[in-house]
Amino acid sequence: MFDNGLPGPFIAAGLAAVSKRSRSALLVIPLTVAACNVVNIDVDDSVDFRDFEASAALPGQDQLRIRLRGSAAHGEYRQFVTDGNLIRIDNTPLFGPREVSGTADVSYYSIALGEDYTTGELPPGELRVKRYIGIAQTSLDFTLLDAGTTYPLSDTTTELYLQIGAVYALSKRLNFALGVAGSWNVDDSGITEIELILDYRIIRQLKLAGGYRWFEYNYGERQYDSNDSVIAVDFRGPFLGLGLAFD
Repeated sequence: MFDNGLPGPFIAAGLAAVSKRSRSALLVIPLTVAACNVVNIDVDDSVDFRDFEASAALPGQDQLRIRLRGSAAHGEYRQFVTDGNLIRIDNTPLFGPREVSGTADVSYYSIALGEDYTTGELPPGELRVKRYIGIAQTSLDFTLLDAGTTYPLSDTTTELYLQIGAVYALSKRLNFALGVAGSWNVDDSGITEIELILDYRIIRQLKLAGGYRWFEYNYGERQYDSNDSVIAVDFRGPFLGLGLAFD
C-alpha cells in the first residue's frame, strides 16, 4: 500500500493511462501541423512592360523568319495568410495568421522560328497572321518580407514557347494586332500572355509598338522534391517597345 491509500497496481494503471494520453497529445501536434494547407503566393499588380523584338528572314525565304523577343516587368504584392494555412518558401514554413509582402521582377526572352506575314508595310484593310515556335527563358527575382525578415528567391526556367497572332492594317503604316503566347516546361512552370497592340512602322526596318497586356507566370507548380508554395504572378498593364526587322 502507498501513502495515499491506493494499491500499487492502481497507481501503475493510472500512470500508464496518463502516458498513453501524453503520447496521443504528442501525435495530435504534428497531425495538426500537417493539416495546414500550403497556399500560393499571389502577386497581382498593374505594371508597365518594356519590350524589344528583332527578326530576320531566313535566306531565300519571304515569310519564314527567326525572331528574338524580350520583355521585363516589376510588381509588388501584399497577402494575408489565414489561420490554418501556411506559405512555404525555400522550405521555410510561415504559418498564418500573418501578413506578408514583397516584390517580383519577371523578365523573359524567346528565340523562335515561324511564318510571319505581318512584316513590311501592309495594304490598308489587309489581315495577316504570324505563328512562332521556339524556346523561352523566364527569370524570376522574388522577395518575401515577413516580420522584418526578407526571403529572396532567384531562378531561371527554360520552356517550350508558342505564339500566334493576327494583324489588321488600319493604314499603310499603322496596324492593330492581337497576340496570344504561352510557354511550358516539365515542372509546369510557364507563362500565359494575351496582348492588344498598335504598331506604327517608322521605316520598313523599324516599328514602335504599344498596347495592353495580360500576363501570368506560375513558378513551381510541380516540384517533386519540395512542398514550397507556387508563386503565381498576375501582371496586367500597358507596354511599349521597339521592333527591328532585318531583311
